Amino acid sequence: MSGLLKTARSTPTGFWAEEFIAPYDIFTEAGYDITVATPRGVKPVVDEISLSISGGTDPLSAKKLKSRLAELSDVLENPADLHDQNEEDYDLVFYPGGHGPMEDELVARGLDYDKGLLPFPSHVVVDGNLYTGQNPQSSKKLAKTLVDALAD
Repeated sequence: MSGLLKTARSTPTGFWAEEFIAPYDIFTEAGYDITVATPRGVKPVVDEISLSISGGTDPLSAKKLKSRLAELSDVLENPADLHDQNEEDYDLVFYPGGHGPMEDELVARGLDYDKGLLPFPSHVVVDGNLYTGQNPQSSKKLAKTLVDALAD
């Protein structure tokens, strides 16, 4: 599933590679079974910018991310339909990041928006049972925070 990021030009977008892979690996290493689900069971698409220097990913990291995506191709090729899932069957629902087109709408509806002081360090916020990470640098910390919360 992909959308378009509206900038000066239309840019295909999808999930941010690091923001899917790091949490996926942390959750599976912690012993959790993972169900990848998307609206209508459509194959998710990686945002190619997340695998490039322009997206802040150095060539060696991009190579590792691409390799891991290839290893996970069976998981990503046939996701479950999100609408067919029952929330009581899950301990956690995790949405990997990408460009945040809904941010403005959420702020307009009263979201108490919190962000890190600097643009790229890890920043995780917990509000009740909602856990959010600001950017790809937050992926590991967010996943570990969730694993710790589930262990309590």
